[in-house]
Amino acid sequence: MTYVPAILLLLVLIGFGQARAQEQTIQTLDMLIGKRVIVQRIPLCSPGTFTIVLTYAGKQATVVSLKPSRITPLSQNIMNKLPPETRAMFEDQQKGATMLVKFEDGTTLDSCGPVTPRSLADHFELVPGQTLEPAAPVAAPVAAPDAAPPVAQAQTPDSQSVTEPQFTDTFYRLDAAGKLIPLERQTATIEAKASGFIVMNMKSLFEIPGGQSPLRFRTAETLEFVVRSFVATAAVDPNTLYSLHKLDKKKNKREMVVLTGHASPVEASINTNPVQGVLAVEFSHYGKSSLKISAGTLPPGEYALSPHAFAQTIFCFGVD
Repeated sequence: MTYVPAILLLLVLIGFGQARAQEQTIQTLDMLIGKRVIVQRIPLCSPGTFTIVLTYAGKQATVVSLKPSRITPLSQNIMNKLPPETRAMFEDQQKGATMLVKFEDGTTLDSCGPVTPRSLADHFELVPGQTLEPAAPVAAPVAAPDAAPPVAQAQTPDSQSVTEPQFTDTFYRLDAAGKLIPLERQTATIEAKASGFIVMNMKSLFEIPGGQSPLRFRTAETLEFVVRSFVATAAVDPNTLYSLHKLDKKKNKREMVVLTGHASPVEASINTNPVQGVLAVEFSHYGKSSLKISAGTLPPGEYALSPHAFAQTIFCFGVD
């Protein structure tokens, strides 16, 4: 009977070693394209939506494609100041992607958000017997004919005569007369803060200089904006790229928290919340190559439009 604890310990170590081996092998999610995976006990979503599907846990699917998370890298100066484990977590987040998988019944679902190499085991398990050499991509499924497009396809009669922005991903206010008003363009700086010794709490946020934007609108105004975008001619939901953020006003700066984290000798976690402070807007076509963003009336405060969740170049305005 004295051998039982030793045998149990050996089995635990073997299992741990196998898990570590798989974690070290999958350095990039690109290796999974075309591979068969088993869905774990996690929710999946209808592509491009937040409609959760829970009925495919334990079933096999094929990885169809990956959509990178587009996290803006931290500067090398900030990365050098982070503890090794924290730095590894940031690097892992930058490798994240939303995974699109197809089941045997033809259903196509995605992972609802970015999956990273470290968190892969919580979402999908590779079907035994497969190798991890890069496989030929599987053709993406064609949308059903009755699927509603994310952006209205019809253009206004005067779409040929409206004034559009000259450059892509540059935002303008559209006034009642159809004139484009430039917004305050700023490059946000990334501020990383950490506290604690053995147990560390971390926070990363975007800082915009100035306590408020010099460009002001009134609360009674119905606000519309225009951005030139490739999305105007593509079947892509603009909500996955463009967003209107409510900023936290400080004395001499504006802030937007993008990441929080916790690290200890036994565990570590990072929470990215790109939808924190994001306001609902409506998109429609504007001219040949642009989108109109309708925000309605907004309460007093500081705001910013961004081309994607972690973009450092943002376009600011205030409401009084």
